[in-house]
Amino acid sequence: MKKILAFLLTLFLIISMTAGLLTSATTSGFSDVTDDYPYVTALQKAGVVVGHEGRFNGEGTVSRANFAIFIARTYGLTGKPDISFSDVDDDIWYANYAKLAVDAGYLKAENGRFMPDELITSEDLFVFVEETVKADNTFRPDPKAIAPLIADFAAPVTRYQVAHVMFEIYSHLQAPKAMPKKMVVGYYGNWQAYGALLPAEIPWNMLTHLNHGFLTVSDGTPSDETFGWAPAPKYSLAFTDSWADIWMNAGCGDGGIFKVYERMSRIYPNVKIMISVGGWTRGQMFSEMALKAGTREIFINSCIEMLEKCPWLAGIDLDWEYPGVYRDPVTEGLDDPVDFGSGIGGHDVSVDKENFTALLKELREAMDKAGYQDKLLTICESADYEGTAAKQELDEVAKYVDFVNVMTYDMTGAYNDTTGHHAAVYSNEYAPFSVDKAITGYLKHFRPEQLNVGVATYSRGWANVVPGPGGKLLGQPAGNRNPAPDTGHPDADVNSRYYRGDGNSGFGKYEVTEGWSEGKHKATDMPEVVGKWYGLYPGANFRLATIKEMLKDGNRYLPFYDKEAEAPYLYDTKDKVFLTYEDERSAQAKVDYVLEHDLGGLIFWETATDVKAENFPITRTLYEGVCK
Repeated sequence: MKKILAFLLTLFLIISMTAGLLTSATTSGFSDVTDDYPYVTALQKAGVVVGHEGRFNGEGTVSRANFAIFIARTYGLTGKPDISFSDVDDDIWYANYAKLAVDAGYLKAENGRFMPDELITSEDLFVFVEETVKADNTFRPDPKAIAPLIADFAAPVTRYQVAHVMFEIYSHLQAPKAMPKKMVVGYYGNWQAYGALLPAEIPWNMLTHLNHGFLTVSDGTPSDETFGWAPAPKYSLAFTDSWADIWMNAGCGDGGIFKVYERMSRIYPNVKIMISVGGWTRGQMFSEMALKAGTREIFINSCIEMLEKCPWLAGIDLDWEYPGVYRDPVTEGLDDPVDFGSGIGGHDVSVDKENFTALLKELREAMDKAGYQDKLLTICESADYEGTAAKQELDEVAKYVDFVNVMTYDMTGAYNDTTGHHAAVYSNEYAPFSVDKAITGYLKHFRPEQLNVGVATYSRGWANVVPGPGGKLLGQPAGNRNPAPDTGHPDADVNSRYYRGDGNSGFGKYEVTEGWSEGKHKATDMPEVVGKWYGLYPGANFRLATIKEMLKDGNRYLPFYDKEAEAPYLYDTKDKVFLTYEDERSAQAKVDYVLEHDLGGLIFWETATDVKAENFPITRTLYEGVCK
């Protein structure tokens, strides 16, 4: 009786699947598949997936028998391999699909058993993709197909998840995408793991490098940590947020962002993952660390240890902002309570000039000695070439770094008195700094392929901007230097030039708290200092997504584009706010500049402030631009 029922069920499935295949090209889609799963409809039209009674059953689990069908149809496998399985009758409906998948090497059968009813897990599907990439490293799947897999390796996959992976493979087989000819370096700040963009959702398929921000040089205080919750020794490499980096569930269980990186590196081996050290806010110890050979050695040894612990890392990016520059954390850290300044240590920072060279030389030599000749050593540099050239031995620096990320953004902002462009390609009276001016200078010292041009996915701006004669907005004076009106600061002023954005610059209202942040903020904890300086948050940093929403209201927000500078800007007629930002047009202009001058590529700050809902338009512009 069981055999008769099995035969009838098999016959029913064959008829159903055949009918589904024959009608797939003319159906309008499965009744249970919404627009959120366009890849299912695409595969249905291609005859790759079939369902039953017009339904796909996307949440259903996938057995090895089902998976073999997905594989055979995706790869267009045909024929009748001379294979037999002890647990699969040759006349059962999935038998030949199983034989084809095993014969082609996509599935394994041990001891003559196929195990058709065994469920495919997330790890199984992940490993399948990993093997696919090993066979063809030009395959770069959409991260949205991979992120659900790493969340729980033990979980059975759904038909939706398998279909998404198979769609990525099928699309690649039908129309392989060109590989990038230049670098596209994206940043990911570890604080974003608490926000809207998890590290697995980074546009991995549109990057050549990913810089993780930020680690720091430890000042020896307890909140600077290394692995195992241990305080980092002074002058060594340290986490600024060890919970985010190596402990929390950032998308694949405990292990933090680094665990996600390790897994994603297996799917995207062409993306070189770097750790960035310092940044604008956490580079206060660079100068003191680089002052002596012994303290440099402590830092260098900790870098080597990091490369040993994390073999998926492609190298170290030193983001010292900036050698030879002293920035007081109190008077100049106006917008960010975790800005520790730079050059702190009580010595003459002019000695940074030689010490920076020594640090790079010794770190490169140590990496090579440890067997890491293939690991990268990179740096960031300011768009202010003349200022940089006066404080660094750039000819010597060029000998030791693989490439330089030139930060051609933040070139003006509310720290200046008048409106202008913060990320212009070409200089004019409203853009004293620009890509062209910076690169022209750096080319005196670096090879073209060592230089990457910077792109911003956020705005800067000024409040209390009144248009000049003829409605002129560029080069106009803004409000005063007092704190913004919504800070609650005792000196707050409605005529302030400062304006709150929704990006990374500034957060919170004026307050003085005893023992604030474990005493890490030193002088900024003093009430008289905080009362004078804290609460300004210059920047008007808005994410590109917010800017695009603004521009939908054409009555309030007026868009403009400076063709000479290749830079967009907008004006908020209600709040009298001027915003300078970047869009796809200016990003393309930077791509064109890189290609014209045969530079190394582009960097952008940052992945999380691009528009996730629009599939990262700035990132896509850069990547597609360098793939042509």
